[in-house]
Amino acid sequence: IKIGRPRRTKYVLFSSTVGGGSALLPLPIDALSLDEKCRVIKLLQSKGANIQELNTVRQSISQLKNGGLVRTAKAHHVTGVSSECAI
Repeated sequence: IKIGRPRRTKYVLFSSTVGGGSALLPLPIDALSLDEKCRVIKLLQSKGANIQELNTVRQSISQLKNGGLVRTAKAHHVTGVSSECAI
């Protein structure tokens, strides 16, 4: 993938993904198509999987979730900021 890949390691990547925002950037592992990923999640939901179980599977079949964007970016420093607190 090309998203977030700087040319030099001196770059810093700041990212903020809040409140389900990572759903807007789906990128399944190479072994799965996006349609297959969606079917897996829908099947698990129909069988009663809870949110923790769904998130565990989502993380394992995504190139970007669970720190995948950070690993892909290969930036020198990466800072993630996330907050769902009302100020």
